[in-house]
Amino acid sequence: MKLKGLLIKPFGDGTGTIEEVEVRKGELKDYYSLIECSTFAVGADIGKNSLYVDDEGLIKTYTNEEGDEIPPKFFSLQHLTFAGNGLVLGFDIETGESIDTDMTIDQVKNMIEFQDEKFSMNKDYKETMLHIVSWG
Repeated sequence: MKLKGLLIKPFGDGTGTIEEVEVRKGELKDYYSLIECSTFAVGADIGKNSLYVDDEGLIKTYTNEEGDEIPPKFFSLQHLTFAGNGLVLGFDIETGESIDTDMTIDQVKNMIEFQDEKFSMNKDYKETMLHIVSWG
């Protein structure tokens, strides 16, 4: 069984595409392939839909066709910003399983903003901070 999803692909120049895709139900390989990642997370819930994003989008190295290092490509949704591609799928409120998205390309287009190459999560997007607090 195939599910209808929407793939968000930022280009890094303030533009990007949103296209309808098919995902095989229960096939996580499809998520990894479409998002172009090795680990993913739910970045946001949009009504009865989930946005799956690259869980390592901010810390991995991106390269162009020539092998040169390039900055991540960002898009923003609901005051949250994500690096890399995003995949929108619906979810069954009773079971939590993925189902067809009920959103259209135009609805997603009106909710997101593609960022350009000047955008940065902070002054140096590669610098990651982990703060561990011990209780007890």
